[in-house]
Amino acid sequence: MSFARTARTTAAALVLGAAAALPAAAENLVLTYTSYIANTHPVNADAILPWAEEVAKVTEGRVRIEALPKMVGTAPAQHDVIAEGLADVAWFTPGYTPGRFAALELAELPFIADDPEVGAIAMQRWFEKYFADGKVFKEVHPLAIMTTSAGTMMSKKPVSTVEDLKGLKVRSPLPITLGMLNTIGAVPVQKPGNEAYELLAAGTLDASLSGAEQAVTFKLGEVTKQMLMVPGGFYNSVCGVIINKDKWAQISEADRAAITAISGEKLSRAIGKSFLGPIEEAKTMMSEGGRSVDIASDEMVAELKTAWAGVEAEIIAKAEASGVQDAAALLADLRAMVAEVQKEIR
Repeated sequence: MSFARTARTTAAALVLGAAAALPAAAENLVLTYTSYIANTHPVNADAILPWAEEVAKVTEGRVRIEALPKMVGTAPAQHDVIAEGLADVAWFTPGYTPGRFAALELAELPFIADDPEVGAIAMQRWFEKYFADGKVFKEVHPLAIMTTSAGTMMSKKPVSTVEDLKGLKVRSPLPITLGMLNTIGAVPVQKPGNEAYELLAAGTLDASLSGAEQAVTFKLGEVTKQMLMVPGGFYNSVCGVIINKDKWAQISEADRAAITAISGEKLSRAIGKSFLGPIEEAKTMMSEGGRSVDIASDEMVAELKTAWAGVEAEIIAKAEASGVQDAAALLADLRAMVAEVQKEIR
């Protein structure tokens, strides 16, 4: 089935809203899916939309998920869009709402995971172990939580030392990276990934902290010259697939169980895996036409780790202030899980 949708008229939207409000006993519950990345993006095309097809299959058509042609609201507002019922299911990034999901900021720290499939599996397991009881998401129901591709530095001029970063205007994708960039003397500009291209093209930014695949998926390779990588990433971005709690409650217990069985680690892994091809394509692109892919020197990595030790301590303290007990141990456990999954699947 196709998940592309034509624009609705107001009347059609009202009809759909009325249908969705029916009790769970009613058949053919249609859930709307909103995403700040295009439906053609690999996360959607290769993972979430095929999963949506599986939802229809495992529920024998009683629950269907249809992707909207355009995002509802803004990228930072996706959590609230779902919580308020403006759409039913969403792909969202917790870090786009600063301070709201402090526990998950532990997983956004640098030097955690290089492989998006490995990181996604480890993140889902870590989330289930420590946070699946509603401590993090009180207003929505999480279907899958994962990290995506490790953050790289994509810049308009070559960077090889921490000194080179001083004074550069750098896109900061997350609140955590604001502090990281400030610590090393860069000038952070916090914006979502779907705005990076225009800001780089206009000269508003000199560089962007972005996943490697964004050289292709967001066309950042067209407006940058270098992709700089560090082991485990400059940062790690936590993302998730969430559903409106009321809509989740309308689904029968049996169908909820069937959907849960194909979500969680299965969906997280599929999403993580969807980044692998675009990352390799991006690396190839950035190795051509006067561009380069570089690995930060051991000296630069050591200097970054020293500079960012205080940021890690701050994030640990922030997580504990939000109610997480022994956050340093949880962070260590996440890194251990990443190492375990690496051995398990690679």
